[in-house]
Amino acid sequence: MVRIDIADIKDLIQQDINSKKIVDLIITILEKSEDIETRLELLEFLGEYDLKHSPYFELVENHLISDGKEKIRAVAAEIILRNFIDQGLDALKWTIINESSSLVLITIYNLVKESSNPFYVILESSLLDKFTTIACKFKLTIEEIPFLLDLGINLTNHNFYIGNQNFHFIYENDILCIIKEGHITELGISFINEVPETIGLLTQLEHLDLSYGYISTLPDSIKRLKNLKSIDLSWNEFAEVPKVLKSLKKINQINISNNPIKYMSDWVYKINKLTI
Repeated sequence: MVRIDIADIKDLIQQDINSKKIVDLIITILEKSEDIETRLELLEFLGEYDLKHSPYFELVENHLISDGKEKIRAVAAEIILRNFIDQGLDALKWTIINESSSLVLITIYNLVKESSNPFYVILESSLLDKFTTIACKFKLTIEEIPFLLDLGINLTNHNFYIGNQNFHFIYENDILCIIKEGHITELGISFINEVPETIGLLTQLEHLDLSYGYISTLPDSIKRLKNLKSIDLSWNEFAEVPKVLKSLKKINQINISNNPIKYMSDWVYKINKLTI
């Protein structure tokens, strides 16, 4: 197969994105190329343009509905939401109902959650139904579902286990969520680069283990974890104990060992169990 020079394709798109020649070329690449990175990069580049009055809807809709790669479907969903919401409403509703990818669902959720667009309101209703189904599967309150999606939990795998009548847990790769009375109360995640902002939805979380990662900051939403008692940040990239933890009155145990600590605030030494 002849190697595709994506830079040359981008140059052609910039010259006249809606010319029949360019449209046909893009369709051919996106439908025939076996290189997912090329397809993804081209689709993302296409999504940077205002496509509202362009001939690309059917192409993008086909990728949303039938592409085998979740990253491609997620980008297609974003393009339709931003450019073809009236034409693509049925396709998006179908996707929400049938989609098993956390990435695609969280992409749609993040775009519609804070909009008053009437089409988005319809999609919010579909998302609510989908989240209700997921919540029932994991015996989890619906408000915490966006966090599971941000983690990329595989919604089709048998990754949910019954501990006993008092708790259940989700175990997948480097993720462990312990669920009690409909809430995630203990959470362990390793080898991550960033903590999702949606962690703030876990209002009943008591113990958080983020050891062995690549993180150097925590999101401000951590402030909402009013029931957090302990946090393990060992073996990460923190230069200091995150200030956001200072507002958590119940926290009494912090492990910040094996980090490149350069500064320690006075409040940190008031923690009952501090491991440096």
